[in-house]
Amino acid sequence: MPFSTRYQEAQLESVSYLVALDYQQALWLGFYTLLKIEYVIMPKRYTITAALPYTNGPIHIGHLAGVYIPADIYARYLRGKGKDVAFICGSDEHGVAISLKAKKENKSPKQIIDYYDQLIRNSFEAFGISFDNYSRTSLPIHRETAQEIFKDLHQKNIFEEKDSEQLFDPCRSDGCFVINHFKRTINNILHGLFK
Repeated sequence: MPFSTRYQEAQLESVSYLVALDYQQALWLGFYTLLKIEYVIMPKRYTITAALPYTNGPIHIGHLAGVYIPADIYARYLRGKGKDVAFICGSDEHGVAISLKAKKENKSPKQIIDYYDQLIRNSFEAFGISFDNYSRTSLPIHRETAQEIFKDLHQKNIFEEKDSEQLFDPCRSDGCFVINHFKRTINNILHGLFK
């Protein structure tokens, strides 16, 4: 592909990205900004996504107002203009907070994930959020795609393997490594004790 064609494609990609950013501002500045965006070259297809909610608790009004409703308004606006839109999102099922909640409630991580995934889906449905695809990060397609990316990077020798010292808690029944959040807390406590 000649350089000039690649450059034009890169320009289009960055314009579509800026359009998405400008839309958030349009919510606050009014639709005047949105009308100005119409004069920019619009891409043929739009993929809109929002932050993936962790499945360790319910979503709340702050999540809706700050993330999902603005993205939903943008998706509806584009659909109303006859644009090809894919509004995608999903439950993030891979977080330390999920494991901690499961231990606290004496349940398996999967029980916590399944419960909150359904609760979150019901909340989005109740608020009328118009996802075209709402998924779960535990689905095989996501695992396979992530593995494919990491295998490709590994074959290209992108990763650097290193040994490092980690805090380990042998007193816990599962004998696990201490996560970064707890390391900072421990360091702050120790720093306070030995001032």
